[in-house]
Amino acid sequence: MTEIEETVERVSHEILQEAYRTGGVYLSLGVGKACARAAIAAMPSPWRTIDSAPKDGTWILVGAVNLYPCDAHWATDPVGDTWDWMDGFGRFAAQPTHWQPLPPLPEA
Repeated sequence: MTEIEETVERVSHEILQEAYRTGGVYLSLGVGKACARAAIAAMPSPWRTIDSAPKDGTWILVGAVNLYPCDAHWATDPVGDTWDWMDGFGRFAAQPTHWQPLPPLPEA
């Protein structure tokens, strides 16, 4: 079962329990799953266009078409201002098109 399928399963049961608890309404599992899928589909994407990215040196997650997402930050150097990608090979020729904040680190 994929992560999305597991989330749909969990959320659909919560929807069914809440519907019954608050109104005594019984919904089928299929209706609960449809509600869960609709709620997940309505969630906004965490990806934002690169023009809104911070340019204060903050590390962020960047991505571009046909490139794996990786962390980067806006850097100023003698060559000029540019995105500094942490790909292990230096800077990419392709420029990122989208970004999102880095996720929090896992708890120890």
